[in-house]
Amino acid sequence: MLYEDSWFDSDEEDGYSCFDFNVKSEDVDGNYIDPTHLVYSIFTDDDQPFVFLADTYINDLTDDLTELPYEIYGNGYDFNTTRIYFYRTNADDNPMFTQRIGIQVHYDVPVTGDDGSTTVVRNSSNIVYWYLQPSAITDVKTEPATTSGDNAYYNLIGQRFSNASGLPAGIYIHKGKKVVIK
Repeated sequence: MLYEDSWFDSDEEDGYSCFDFNVKSEDVDGNYIDPTHLVYSIFTDDDQPFVFLADTYINDLTDDLTELPYEIYGNGYDFNTTRIYFYRTNADDNPMFTQRIGIQVHYDVPVTGDDGSTTVVRNSSNIVYWYLQPSAITDVKTEPATTSGDNAYYNLIGQRFSNASGLPAGIYIHKGKKVVIK
């Protein structure tokens, strides 16, 4: 489960983002979930598992991973049991997130057969997404036009930008109307 208001973004080009989440310690039947059998994957806008690059997470990872063990602590800075940090350089391999972040939990249960052999059965949750920005504008209220004419652009959370130059793709309000910048 993702916490309410769990996303934090430093808003810096070479900065970081992080989000908080919680995995329950019992399944839907009340059975204990052994965290040593628990892994999770993170998803972003493209519906593909996010790749945590060993080159980026040099203190915690030796290999690139799309599935993280629930108890991955490393140095406790990049990963812990309730928070993940994302670092970005705006390069293709380290994207900035714009719309949503999701988590899918996998529980690998070892099952011993009648012949004594052990197989692993994977139980996976649905991907639970948290939308970082509203996906639609339902109502725009404007004040009467003034003689000075506000030529600013506003994003969906109300931040003001003096002009459209350099704005990332998205939906903005300009002179009381919705504007899409591609």
